[in-house]
Amino acid sequence: MKSFITIATLIFLISCNSSDLSNNQTNQSPLEGDQMVEEVYLLINQHRQAKGLREVILDHSINEIALIHATDMSTQKIAFGHSGFNARCIQAREALGGGNLCLENVAKGQSTAQEVFRSWANSSGHRENLESTRVTHMGLGYAKDKNGIYYWSQFFLEKN
Repeated sequence: MKSFITIATLIFLISCNSSDLSNNQTNQSPLEGDQMVEEVYLLINQHRQAKGLREVILDHSINEIALIHATDMSTQKIAFGHSGFNARCIQAREALGGGNLCLENVAKGQSTAQEVFRSWANSSGHRENLESTRVTHMGLGYAKDKNGIYYWSQFFLEKN
C-alpha cells in the first residue's frame, strides 16, 4: 500500500507541474517537483519494486550535489565521468546526515527520463547501482551544455 501511495503521489506531482523543463540554461534547479527528476525517480522505484527491492527516497539536498556535478560536466569545468567522486560522496553523506555506501551513475546525451533510465538499466555496472540492496536514498541532477546535450549525475546512498 505504501508503494502505491508513493507512486500515486509522484504521478500527481508530475501531472501538476507546469514548468518548462526544456529550458536552455545549464544551471537548472532541481527543486521539488522538477518533472524530469521526479520521472527518473519514479522509473527507478518501479524498476526496484519489480525486482523485489525497497524503494529509495529522493533527497533534494543530494540533488543539489548531483546538479553541480552535471553542470560542471556540461560546462567542461571537469571531464565527463567520475572525477571528484570521493569529494561528492563526502558532501552527499553530510547532506544526508551520515551514510555508508555511496554509488554514482553518470550519463551523457540522453534527453528524456526514459532514455537515461534505459541506458543505466542496460549497462551492467550502472544497473548494479540501481539495484543495490543497501541503498536507501538517491539524488539526481542534469544540465544541458551550450549545444543542448544533456549531462546526468545520480547518487545512491545508504543512510546509517
